[in-house]
Amino acid sequence: MAAFSFTKSGDQKVPEREHTVRRASTSSNASPTGNTSLTYATPLTGLIILTTMFASLTCIPYFASRRHLLRLEGTIRELSQTNRLMRRELSLNASRAQSRYDEQFTRLKEEVSQLGKGVVEVRGSLAQDSERLSKFQSALAEFRGEQRDVNSELNSQLLFIKSELTRQEEINANHENHFREIGATLGDIAGFMHEMQIGYGLFPDTTKTQRVESMRQVALRLQSMGEQKDVKETRKEQEQGKEPFETSSGPFD
Repeated sequence: MAAFSFTKSGDQKVPEREHTVRRASTSSNASPTGNTSLTYATPLTGLIILTTMFASLTCIPYFASRRHLLRLEGTIRELSQTNRLMRRELSLNASRAQSRYDEQFTRLKEEVSQLGKGVVEVRGSLAQDSERLSKFQSALAEFRGEQRDVNSELNSQLLFIKSELTRQEEINANHENHFREIGATLGDIAGFMHEMQIGYGLFPDTTKTQRVESMRQVALRLQSMGEQKDVKETRKEQEQGKEPFETSSGPFD
């Protein structure tokens, strides 16, 4: 930048370059004869020079700023174009996503409707099954009651039969004892008659001999009945504690 100096008249700023211009003009205006004439620059010339210098100094940042602004403007245009493309793509993606969402929502709504129908059918089936189960349980309870009644009746009948069998066995035992005694008596009589025949030398006819023999056979049979009774009593003692029939109330109790 040019240095400034102040003059006495009006304190006007005059750049130092004026001295150079004055010296240059002085040297250019020198006559060949060696005579020199001093030519002073006017204030207008200095103003023009100063204005030119300020204009050059001002235009440099202006052009730099303008160039930078042009670059920014290009960047903004590119960003605007990119923004438009992105908005367009976003709009397309949004429309596609909306269509997919609508399809999925419709499909899901249909599936939910079908699921609701299935739930209603399952509830109806469960209600029917519950009703059937209730009927089955009531029928089973009734059957168990009938089974208990039948089992109690069978138990009472079995007890009655056992008591009758016991009483009949006692009667048979008494009869068998009587038969045994009768058999022993008949055997003694047959033996006595046989001894009498041999001892006294009596030889009756064949018919009487057969009668004595028959009496002896009858006596043996009556005595064998008593022996069979003893065998039965032994078996009964071995099987004591065993019931001929189960007296439980049944499998459904």
